[in-house]
Amino acid sequence: MPFWQLAQSQGKIAALSIIGKQPTYKLVPFIWIDLFKKHITFCGDPTIKPDETITRGKVKSNNYVSYFFKDKFVVGVLNGGSQNVALQFLELFQRGIKITYADVKENEEDVWETYFL
Repeated sequence: MPFWQLAQSQGKIAALSIIGKQPTYKLVPFIWIDLFKKHITFCGDPTIKPDETITRGKVKSNNYVSYFFKDKFVVGVLNGGSQNVALQFLELFQRGIKITYADVKENEEDVWETYFL
C-alpha cells in the first residue's frame, strides 16, 4: 500500500524492534484510490471472506458504504465518494473496537466517531 501513513508506521515498528521493544501498534490495511472520477476507500482485512454484507447508498453514483461481516462482526468497510466511513473504521480497528451487525443496522447515519471518543 503506497501511502505515507504506512511508511510512517513501518518506520515506528522498525525503530521499536531495533531498541528491543515490542510494538503495540496494530497495522490495519487501508487503501484509497481516485480512478475514472471515482473515489474509493477500503479498510479491513481483505483476506477474510465475509459471510454477510450491508450496502447503503448508490454504488453507481459513487455515494455508498459497504460493510463486510464475519461471524456478525465488521471485518472490512468499502466506501465511495466523499464519505469517510472507512477512515473511521481504520481508527476503530487499530483500537480493537469491535462493531457488530446490530450496531451497523442501528447506526443508519454511518457516523462512528462516538465509538472512539
